[in-house]
Amino acid sequence: MKSKRTTTTTRGKRTMQTERAYVDLARVDATTADDIERHAREDDEAAWTPEMLTKARIFYPSKPAITIRVHPRVLAFFKREGRGYQSRINAALLAYVDAHERKAS
Repeated sequence: MKSKRTTTTTRGKRTMQTERAYVDLARVDATTADDIERHAREDDEAAWTPEMLTKARIFYPSKPAITIRVHPRVLAFFKREGRGYQSRINAALLAYVDAHERKAS
């Protein structure tokens, strides 16, 4: 779900309001890459300890999120069985890939 955003100008100051915070857009616009790097160096909480690094895990999503256009009949066919239609489309595509990889070798 996307959060609502409202951009307003009050007394010459641009701000963006989301459901959680007000953002001073002029301050964001004025922030340079050097400012960000300096703040990161000065932030004691940003430093990783050796213990934190040994416990750290890298997370890679098993399936990347993509946008794909399919024929309406294809979508209706897979949606007919209800929840999990995207997984069924993925399974059908994997079967296609497997069949063609076997044929090629």
